[in-house]
Amino acid sequence: MLKSDMTVDKRIVSRNINKKLLTEKEYENFLKSLPDDADEGEPLTIEETPKPEQT
Repeated sequence: MLKSDMTVDKRIVSRNINKKLLTEKEYENFLKSLPDDADEGEPLTIEETPKPEQT
């Protein structure tokens, strides 16, 4: 059982493993438990607007 969602936050998970707040096995199990939502994704198109010219 994980203590909080922050324990497995991708940005700090390696620190938590080093501090022994989380084991690599617990992290692997957490990742395996996540649903595969790839089919739910939608393409994203971003159109850039030109910057005004500086005078």
